[in-house]
Amino acid sequence: MDFVEKYIFKIDDADFEIEVKRSKDFRRIVAHSRSGIIYVSAPYTAKIEDIKKLVESYGSKNLDIILNRNPFKNDGVYLFGEFVKANEGFIKIFNRFFIFKDRRIFYKNVSKYFLDYITSRVRYYEEIMGVNEPYNVKIKNVKTIYGSNSMMTKSITFDIKLIHYSKNAIDSVVIHELAHDKVRDHSNNFYKVVLTYMPDYFEIQNNELKRIDFK
Repeated sequence: MDFVEKYIFKIDDADFEIEVKRSKDFRRIVAHSRSGIIYVSAPYTAKIEDIKKLVESYGSKNLDIILNRNPFKNDGVYLFGEFVKANEGFIKIFNRFFIFKDRRIFYKNVSKYFLDYITSRVRYYEEIMGVNEPYNVKIKNVKTIYGSNSMMTKSITFDIKLIHYSKNAIDSVVIHELAHDKVRDHSNNFYKVVLTYMPDYFEIQNNELKRIDFK
């Protein structure tokens, strides 16, 4: 009988969602990708250490390319859904210039300013959606999800890479996470809340976030 296992592998300080399908019909470990997830086919006897070793062999940069999630080009980067060209090794965003050399350094330099931006969007929708207690907003470099809501700590964590998507796409994630303040699961009632505040939510999700389209 076939069965599926789900893992989070940390590769180069970034998390990747891995879904492993095991079957007696599989003779070797094979990895492929779809919709931002790495899928692995493996025989029953394959050790998880060997599966992780295969995925790690790609490296985080190549995995981003495989997943179509590489907003960085040689001459610029996608920011808020628009391609911004580098100028003499610098990128302008938030009315400031940041060194455009290494993505890790870039994310580190812009994180404070993006946190300010997305916090302002959370505050905006908290008021509109009637959220009584403001959330603590955080950003991280996450590979598996764009946002997560922790009711226990009253905090929402967003992926730093949302900075590459359009402002509407970012708002769709903000609304999604704040809707969990009303409905914890992803039932029809949950999506009724989401669609109340963003009627084109599914169009934005399908055309941008699920397709990993930065424009």
